[in-house]
Amino acid sequence: MVIKKVIFRVLLMILAINAIAPAYGQIIYGSPSSGDIQLYYSSWKVSQDSGDVTIDQWIIPISFFIPIRDNFEARLQIAECNNNLEMPGENYSLSGINDLRLLLSHSFYDDRLLASVGVNVPTGKKKLDYYSERDVIEELSRDYLDFPIRRLGEGFGFNLLLGGATVAGPAKLGAGLMYYYSGEYEPYGGLAKYDPGDSYGINVSGELSDEKTTLYSNMAYTGFGVDKQNGIKAFKHSPQVDFSVGGVYAYKKYAFRINTSYLVRGRHTRYDLEIGDIVEQLKLYGNEFAVMARFDYYPSEKWYLSPQVETRQIGANEETDTEYLDKSSLYGFGGTIGNRLSETMNASAGFKYYTGSADGGNLDLSGFQVVLSLMATF
Repeated sequence: MVIKKVIFRVLLMILAINAIAPAYGQIIYGSPSSGDIQLYYSSWKVSQDSGDVTIDQWIIPISFFIPIRDNFEARLQIAECNNNLEMPGENYSLSGINDLRLLLSHSFYDDRLLASVGVNVPTGKKKLDYYSERDVIEELSRDYLDFPIRRLGEGFGFNLLLGGATVAGPAKLGAGLMYYYSGEYEPYGGLAKYDPGDSYGINVSGELSDEKTTLYSNMAYTGFGVDKQNGIKAFKHSPQVDFSVGGVYAYKKYAFRINTSYLVRGRHTRYDLEIGDIVEQLKLYGNEFAVMARFDYYPSEKWYLSPQVETRQIGANEETDTEYLDKSSLYGFGGTIGNRLSETMNASAGFKYYTGSADGGNLDLSGFQVVLSLMATF
């Protein structure tokens, strides 16, 4: 029974990370070759009756954008990541590179049709030590915390995307279909191999604009296959639907942007790890509402300044006992300052401060994030 609980906890953390893992970057046609190196530093403190938990993350992501020929482009991305966790009486760390991601995209019919293939090369750290590195992964997977990277390595994977767009006067309409294959891998040394279920999705978007104003909306549905452990059903991630609506008003040296989104999550399915029968179906993560507002100011051709505020409101889950998590509220304040150093080089620096609470106020949250970026075109 103890072993079953350990394995279930491991799978739950993997599930949480899968639910919030970033998608492949978008490619913009007509841009020159470029390289981008960044430095992220994120620090969070979770205060509770049993003591404070702090976790810091350093990330150095490097990406390259390469136009191979007309309407055919590639992007490569990899990052070095270092995490440090301090708990009452205990300290843990986890460091290494993450998986290499490659994206190839081709457009057809005057950029009205897009096809892309993305590959996840399993270069990142896997087979983690359950007793010394599990706690780090567990904290990174918390939905109410904001980390750019929540895991280092997984199995080989690839995604296929087919999308199209059309223009009718001031209106633009687009839609896309996506499929992502996730390969088997061993997340923790000495435990069973884990095979995440493949995922698929559909995206529909619309935009209406004039000289100063742009309004847009988007709906994305994502479904998941069954996760397996040693060939036996373990989890089925719930389908989810993400709605977003926003707008931009730009006039001379100023621009105001606002975006609202609502993520609807369903119930996950947990299976018996020996025979694969359904044990329970619960919502492990609550629905999420988010708002972001940003003001852009361009005092000159070289400089820009962008203060920003945001909030995330996450509903309670349906777990019981110690796994139950009540609603969470998170607020962020900060901004970015950027400079065009030359015709081929841009630099920026950003800072964001977070405050809020989780589990219905039982957990006090505070944190900040610093981002430095240097981009060069060739």
